Amino acid sequence: MAKNFSFGGSPYQSSNRRIAQMLLQQEKAAPPVQSNMQGLASMFRQGLAGYLQYQDSQDQQAAQSALMKGMSAKPWVNPDTGKTSTAPAGGLEGALTALGGVDNGYGRNLAQQLQIMKLGQDRQDQAGATKRAQELADQKTAFANKKALLPRKYVKAIDGKMYDAATGKRVVPGAQTRQEQFIKSISPPSSNLGGGAGSDLLNSSISGASGADILSGGEPTQKPNPTVREIFNALPIEAQNGIKMSSDPMKAMSTYLLRKKGLDIQFNSDGTVSSISQGGVAGNKWSKKSTSTLENKLINAREGLARLGSIDQSFRPEFQQWGARLSASWSALKERSGITLSAKDKAQLADYSAYKIKAIGNINNYIREITGAQMSEAEAVRLRKGVPDPGDSWYNGDSPTQFESKMKSQIRQLKEANARYVYALKNGWDTSPKNLAKVLPLDKVGDLIDERGTALERQLRARRPDLPQGEVEKIVSQQLSAEFGLNGR
Repeated sequence: MAKNFSFGGSPYQSSNRRIAQMLLQQEKAAPPVQSNMQGLASMFRQGLAGYLQYQDSQDQQAAQSALMKGMSAKPWVNPDTGKTSTAPAGGLEGALTALGGVDNGYGRNLAQQLQIMKLGQDRQDQAGATKRAQELADQKTAFANKKALLPRKYVKAIDGKMYDAATGKRVVPGAQTRQEQFIKSISPPSSNLGGGAGSDLLNSSISGASGADILSGGEPTQKPNPTVREIFNALPIEAQNGIKMSSDPMKAMSTYLLRKKGLDIQFNSDGTVSSISQGGVAGNKWSKKSTSTLENKLINAREGLARLGSIDQSFRPEFQQWGARLSASWSALKERSGITLSAKDKAQLADYSAYKIKAIGNINNYIREITGAQMSEAEAVRLRKGVPDPGDSWYNGDSPTQFESKMKSQIRQLKEANARYVYALKNGWDTSPKNLAKVLPLDKVGDLIDERGTALERQLRARRPDLPQGEVEKIVSQQLSAEFGLNGR
């Protein structure tokens, strides 16, 4: 009897083989021959079963022969012209072409499975090409960013005027960008810009160089208006970092003070402070307008964590293995046909279905959050490779190890993203999510939290040397949780 024929996936049986097996089972179960008619019927069953088995074996051999011949085929060369044919030769393409000439179930089954393999291979090739294109674009962007940080070079043209060597635009001699003007205003001949005079990061009090609290309504300083450098140095270091990276640092510092302290500070054209007044209402309006994008990103990160937490609770390794998935599909098929499932099969089908809909929903939400409503199929395939994929059918998707590894990685990234957005919002960073990702990459968030925790512990020990280690760690942990939105790392 011929063996089960399979090329990956579940074994295939032709109709001839199934009928032959049925006839042999009938022959085995038949009572002993007691008449000529019974003898003829037995001979007919055995003969027909043998013929069908032979025909099934011939069909299998034909499919196998076409597969091997197509896979190893060489390109045809025209003897008259010497040119090589462009028709498919060898590999999957050659095998598919050869199997197209096999008119039996085994040939069609092999062709169908090869088509699935080819589709997966094409997707991998397309994803690889997309990845290479993205890497090239990232390299160009990195080069452009690096080039933008280089000192500007000016050339004098034949008209006697100065032009930017990189852009070709006319420039005024001695002109400075807003960033250059700001850096000059906060950089005295000898100054330490590492956190500011009197800046206490634990209680967020901000003091001027003279020691009085110039930004929180304390006693007036000796100077009617503090200098830009004094104000900047009094800010927490995290606020200083956000201001420096802004395209207009003066405006960024003003909006930060307006939002955090309710102080409306106006600057003169030369960068000096012209006036300081209360302006808390305007600050609140500005806050709602300027932080909406980052707040949306924060909401997406928290919703993503909730989704993955639910998937993690319902995940079982067998849900990403063919046996359990085929069993669930078979149970669903039986139930649709009216067969009552056992309590065990029904529970397994319900658990698997709930798990899969959560995992597929996570993929859809992730892609929508990254790209929006509009996206190409290639982009969706590329993004799908970065998240735990339960698969659309029983034969695709991640293996159990791949799924669990991706899930843990995405949970870690979302926690880091959540901390980054909370940190930026609490410190008034006036920037877009794209720029924020450049200034504070996800893989640096953990380092930032550790550095901040070390600084907090050092400050707390300086103020309260009598506190035991356990109490210090508890206070630092609570402060980090408040600043970065942590619920355990």
